[in-house]
Amino acid sequence: MQRARLTWSPTPTMILSMPIPHDIIDYIIQNFALDIATLKACSLASRAFVTPTRKVLFAVVSLIPARCAKLSALLLANRHLSDCIREIYIVVPQSTRQPFQPDSVRRHTKALEIILNSLSPSHLRLLSMMFGDKTHRYSWGKLSAALRTAIERVFQLPSLETLNFIGVEKLPYGLFGHLSQTKSVILLSVGIDTTGFETKDNPAHHQASWGATPYQRRRCSLEKLEVSYHFEDEPLRLAALRCTLDLSHLHSMTVLVEKTNPDDAWWILQDSLQSLDTFTMYCYFYTYSVPEQEHFNLAAFAKLRIMRIVTDTTEEGDAPLRWLSHVLTRLASSTNDKAVPLEELTLHIDMMEEPDSDIWTTTSLVWADIDKVLTSPPFAKLHKVSVYICNPPSASSLLRCGFHSWHVEDIIKYLAPSLHAKKILEARPTCLNLEDILKGAEETFVQDDPDDSDSEDQWDDYYDSEDDDDDSGDDSDEDEYVP
Repeated sequence: MQRARLTWSPTPTMILSMPIPHDIIDYIIQNFALDIATLKACSLASRAFVTPTRKVLFAVVSLIPARCAKLSALLLANRHLSDCIREIYIVVPQSTRQPFQPDSVRRHTKALEIILNSLSPSHLRLLSMMFGDKTHRYSWGKLSAALRTAIERVFQLPSLETLNFIGVEKLPYGLFGHLSQTKSVILLSVGIDTTGFETKDNPAHHQASWGATPYQRRRCSLEKLEVSYHFEDEPLRLAALRCTLDLSHLHSMTVLVEKTNPDDAWWILQDSLQSLDTFTMYCYFYTYSVPEQEHFNLAAFAKLRIMRIVTDTTEEGDAPLRWLSHVLTRLASSTNDKAVPLEELTLHIDMMEEPDSDIWTTTSLVWADIDKVLTSPPFAKLHKVSVYICNPPSASSLLRCGFHSWHVEDIIKYLAPSLHAKKILEARPTCLNLEDILKGAEETFVQDDPDDSDSEDQWDDYYDSEDDDDDSGDDSDEDEYVP
């Protein structure tokens, strides 16, 4: 019997490698935290990466109802997976035929229930649920009883720091009484149902009995609140919200006011007079007249340092500026020779690229009033006024309106010369919204030059036409509005 001959092979025998050290795994994950594809590849290549990468891959979850079934199955198969979820965003999708699809919520209700009931009470930091907008709001009562209970459970989680609720109507005001440790709440296009809100619970009627109701005794203490206030909302709804949320420690408040008297927003601000540091107001009301009984008084805020106003231009686009001028003038006159705590004022005005907008000329007197009051002695602490003109008209449009400068900075400096002289005025065009500006997003707006967009002959004809008008025999001494 012939013996088998051993032959040498260039391929070595596979030897089991040593486990990858945890510090190397952590280093790789830290450097590729934003590279989802690489993290998935690492977890497929080595089991040592599976658990660490899950903490990154599932830290922030964005869902539409159609994808809930897959996530709910994963959570049922691995109970520890829910501990990785820190933030969860649930959005009802939009379509061209139907702006919002509430039926998709009903079809995937069971999966949503499983997901919400699986969220960790010690790890979840943020819950955001968007069901619609101001024109298409989803009724709270149309959600199944089990799904409403699951949402209430998340409200009670002690780890929940931020709550965003968007596009829901008939939301019971008592629902917010379930919040415990939440510090930031955003309620946009949310209709609050005041059923069961008794008159004795209304702080606008009974300030002396504050803290008498069960909700008032165990209210969640917020630091940041953002609400939208529409013309159909009533002060009673805001008063009901105040009964379930403790706003006496509020540092930052954002209010969106649309098609209503901005003074009505005062109902949500009354408890924050001694704590509010930053106030942002989105002003989309187009008529304003001084009310017979004024509620909005900035002088009541003892620590208000930063104020931001966001608005746009319309046919009566000066209404928000007139409101601001009145509020600032009232503030200056009610300080009793004390300095106003206001240190920074920001104006963000969206011109919406209106080519024939004469908003500059129609608001020149309002700008003069604002310029005068902000440079008065009560505003001695004011050290920064920022004006952002979003989507300004083209350079040619500005020149055709009578301006001899198409630079937004020059126009604002002309409208507010005293602020410019104090060197506290900053003005520039932008294509960014206020949120992106505050986050430090890179500015991409470039204001066009008329020399780049039009021929020199065209502009020669434009100025020649002005000369012809001057030589036509009209000797009027009326001054032309020219910055």
